[in-house]
Amino acid sequence: GITAMDEEGKALWSGSYDMADPAVDICGPYVVAADIGGKDLFVYNGEDTGTEMATDYPILQACVSEQGVVAVLLEDTSSNMIHVYNPYSDNKKLLVEIPTNVEEGYPVSIDLSPDGTSVVASYICVTAGVVQSKAAFYNFTEVGQNTNCLVGAQNYKDQVISEVRFLDDSTACLFSEKGFGIWQ
Repeated sequence: GITAMDEEGKALWSGSYDMADPAVDICGPYVVAADIGGKDLFVYNGEDTGTEMATDYPILQACVSEQGVVAVLLEDTSSNMIHVYNPYSDNKKLLVEIPTNVEEGYPVSIDLSPDGTSVVASYICVTAGVVQSKAAFYNFTEVGQNTNCLVGAQNYKDQVISEVRFLDDSTACLFSEKGFGIWQ
């Protein structure tokens, strides 16, 4: 299970789940607990016992926004994909589906902006025996509507972007073995 505690150790809320390899992400009042390698995730808002969701494919990573929107990196046999969900929507829970392909490489890390409108993803590729990374920036507002949500990308030769994180709604940090880079 999961419990949120204040600075004095008092329980604020709790929930339960059954997962083999849980991982959590926190943004504002929301928490997502995802079963890495499994297909279940729970989103907690601090006010109820959580919202359960099941994916069609195994989960590699999950992140949550300040509004409870969730981005999930999923593993398929032929390619991976990024799904963006609103678990609190009655009409359409799956908001965006971003397929990845072999040319882009293997997705390593994703992060969702705090406002839930953008995703940054890092991919690793091996081209002619050289390892390189690619960072891709997706936007789900009118900015990204004409380009399948992809609004920018950058290749990094001879380095691996192992983790990506949004610092705020429009600033992302990309971490590699050679340091980090800030994108706005």
